[in-house]
Amino acid sequence: MSFLAKKSCAICEKPLAKYSCPKCGIQYCSLACYRDQKHITCTESFYKQQVEESMQSQKADEQAKRQMKELMRRFREQIADDNLLDPDSLDSPADKEADKEDADKEEDVDDDDEHDLAERLQGIDLDGALNHQSAAEIWDRLTKAEKDGFLDMLGKQEIEEIIKPWTPWWGNKQGKRNNEPKIVELSDTENAADIDKSDAASSIPAILNIGVSVQTLAKKVHPSVIFQIIQIELAYAYMMRHVNGEPYNENLQLAFEVMTTVSPLLSSKTADIYPSAHEALVSGFCNIDIGLSSDAKIMLLGDLQAIFDAPIYVAATFSDIYSLLTELLALCKQPKTHETPTPKASIVHRAERRVYFILSVVLQMQNDISAWQFISADISLLKRRFESEFQASK
Repeated sequence: MSFLAKKSCAICEKPLAKYSCPKCGIQYCSLACYRDQKHITCTESFYKQQVEESMQSQKADEQAKRQMKELMRRFREQIADDNLLDPDSLDSPADKEADKEDADKEEDVDDDDEHDLAERLQGIDLDGALNHQSAAEIWDRLTKAEKDGFLDMLGKQEIEEIIKPWTPWWGNKQGKRNNEPKIVELSDTENAADIDKSDAASSIPAILNIGVSVQTLAKKVHPSVIFQIIQIELAYAYMMRHVNGEPYNENLQLAFEVMTTVSPLLSSKTADIYPSAHEALVSGFCNIDIGLSSDAKIMLLGDLQAIFDAPIYVAATFSDIYSLLTELLALCKQPKTHETPTPKASIVHRAERRVYFILSVVLQMQNDISAWQFISADISLLKRRFESEFQASK
């Protein structure tokens, strides 16, 4: 599962693989290896999904249409530059020898090509929200040269313009001062999935004020719950990086699987008891990958430092986890018509109730400054250790 650990690449066999395919799980070291013929099934599936998600989210409004037209223009130019299409499809017969007039002629040819593409896409509602079937139809109606050209263009770092690199919301120092999370009242019977998440990838999640004291949920709270909080925060930070800051919608089940892998106590019948923050974190790192590199651990511990540096962020993350689980639970209770099987509702419900309890603990601890400082000190100590190991390994 780890995209951070260093393993051998399954494509080129170099011992530099830092990534894993979320579909088939193979380890790979670069975009070139990801797009290799050995991995073409997952590659095509990935780009189909990106096309679908892009058109779903942007609703094909005027700005999106202009952006798509610009992408198409650059795509056609790239095809022409790389000679991926038969020259006859790019130039009229009268202009085959007129290299000096290519710039003027290609514009006319682009219109012809786009008209031809429009004919091939007839019958598909491009103005509405697309689903997997219609996205697959669009892909299938592209010529082999168009598919190859599109993938080649993405391989030349153009992918960053489609999938924007995500910046964790907890790393926004300005946000800590001026952009505190909203506080939303939530009774035990209300649905956290109804909370507005229109800009969840970049904004601080709303804090769910559940309005229930810890004493009403449990007679006694085990001291190790503080270390469970740390491990679940690690699971959340890793998951958010794994899904590029977008844990909802089509990533909902993946988000749950990643978090429960890193921190099994989320969904297990009996919660693990850790004697220290160190043990809780090391256990979580091993659950990610037993060979997780020091630089990856340093990055994740930096995430935790940023979160625990502002206790209100701890409440925000557990509120977000609770909202995720509530939404997934609702999905699990729907008729089983999904392409991908959902987890058992009983497992998700168990995780939801555990997070509900821990959220009540976190909210009650908000003003216990010494407790949060204790956690931050432990995280900082472990981070310095891995930094020393990383420097020694260079």
